[in-house]
Amino acid sequence: MSSPTLYVPYTQNLFGNLAILVRTQATRVTVTSGLRSAVWEIDPSLPVDDVMSMEQLRDEGFASPRFNAIVAGLLAALALVLSAIGIYGVLSYTVQQENRNTGIRMALGASRSAVVRLVIRQAMQMVATGLIVGALLSVATLRLISSLFFKVGPFNATTFLTCTLVLAFTGLIAAWIPAQAAAGIDPNEAIREL
Repeated sequence: MSSPTLYVPYTQNLFGNLAILVRTQATRVTVTSGLRSAVWEIDPSLPVDDVMSMEQLRDEGFASPRFNAIVAGLLAALALVLSAIGIYGVLSYTVQQENRNTGIRMALGASRSAVVRLVIRQAMQMVATGLIVGALLSVATLRLISSLFFKVGPFNATTFLTCTLVLAFTGLIAAWIPAQAAAGIDPNEAIREL
């Protein structure tokens, strides 16, 4: 929905700005020189400046929302990378602390795939908790965030679902390396450390 427009005679314009829109197939340079000549024939004291195409005018109008979207996208990418690093770090530490228990499980017959599933299940429980808390916090800040972007409603189910799936997948990828490390533990060394 566009904002309301009011047409006022230029003699009653309090701000003193006058804009002329010209539709043409000619180049901007040709139109600019012809437009200046036509305006100066009427009044040589009138300035003719800021001649631009509709594309330039549109780009200028969308500059601020585009900048906000780029900054938000970069911050979201940084948050995604930091969350993956955090999940990886926590899981690596947890796997290292559980080396003995994992080694005993493997000595008692647990397969490598069972150990991988165990570590990934623990990771996904942490990710699910984070996603629930994050979703609740994002719902609380929807109004603030939606005011920063052009034509973005306060709730977009597709965006929520996409973000949730991307974060869950990122958590799964971040958990894979520690899970493989846990599955590679030598049961004999773990038992010797008892």
